[in-house]
Amino acid sequence: MNENWQSSKYRNRIGWTYTSNSFRTTILQGGGHIAELTMLNTKHGDINPLWSVPWDTIEPQDYHKYAGSGKYEDPPFGQVHASIMGHNICLDGFGVPSKSEQENGLGIHGEAPVAIWNQINAQRNYLEVEAELPKANMSINRKISTRPDAPVIQVIEKISNKNAFDYPTIHVQHPTIGPPFLDTKYSIIDLPSSQSIVCPDDLGGPRLLKPGIHFKWPNAPLENGNIFNLRYPLNPSPVIDLTTHLLSENPAWFTVINTKLNLGLVYIWDQKDFPWLIMWDENKSRKLPPWNGKGHTRGMEFGNTAFGGPKKEVLKQGKVLNTPTYRWVDAKSSYQVVFLAALFSVPSTTTGTEYCAIEDNIISIKLINGPQIKIPAFELDIKN
Repeated sequence: MNENWQSSKYRNRIGWTYTSNSFRTTILQGGGHIAELTMLNTKHGDINPLWSVPWDTIEPQDYHKYAGSGKYEDPPFGQVHASIMGHNICLDGFGVPSKSEQENGLGIHGEAPVAIWNQINAQRNYLEVEAELPKANMSINRKISTRPDAPVIQVIEKISNKNAFDYPTIHVQHPTIGPPFLDTKYSIIDLPSSQSIVCPDDLGGPRLLKPGIHFKWPNAPLENGNIFNLRYPLNPSPVIDLTTHLLSENPAWFTVINTKLNLGLVYIWDQKDFPWLIMWDENKSRKLPPWNGKGHTRGMEFGNTAFGGPKKEVLKQGKVLNTPTYRWVDAKSSYQVVFLAALFSVPSTTTGTEYCAIEDNIISIKLINGPQIKIPAFELDIKN
């Protein structure tokens, strides 16, 4: 087994892939998406918890070739959704930009998810890539580390402000979970949250949750007055909904487990970098191409903003739940964030995750009705 990062193709997309005996991960050049975190050779086969969209994706720079064809959506959504895969990065923006920003070529989620990422360095268990964001006059550098002995990655991001003035930035990690790992019967989602809000805005499709209501995780209020437990994917379809959750532990984390496939996924990071987790449920609500009523995913999107939208509105809003919804970057300076993602085996008897922690480069996960899981990982420096 060659445990080096190699140039590769993933569903006809250009990228870089690392493979060990039990684990494979791929980063796409177009958009920098983490396309897969795949556990290999399980009794259920190879399993990638991340969403592999049910349409043919394209390189983001090729989107203009399909203008007016009806194959993909129009701006501001089209370029991102035509190229989306797995875990994408939202920078500098989250959600729909303003009308004037759209008129100047900005799509949803900023420039990073449609940028071309260039390889800086590739070694055994290590890949470094970088992208320029010319509209924001910023750059983002990513260092991805792997281990031959565990299905885990460490991602270190350095965001540089090239402007000669202080700059407010919106920065969100956008992992999306998809079938068959995402299953309304067998998937269980856990995270530590103290306060949650249902998105008050029109989402353009049928909803189950009552917009604008504050609640305590996981008991989300339904339109009919009942409660839905968000530890499970929204059902029945078609439905779309969005909630935001202020994370109450540091390190912050979430887990998604599938008791039928006996597999779990964990992300863990510094809560001070990304205090919010935005949860997006899409279950066959979008009927236009390329969705065609087939999309089923839950986004587990941790970032420095609560709901996103046009930046001037986010700045005007200021804090939500007494917590900032953007980050200032000094002129001609940079900041760094780190997150880890890992896979782990679970028994069919478990009913979720009690807690997650990291110490001495070991991720510890205590399952409910299950064992304590230990995953060899990497350093995660938690800010006081």
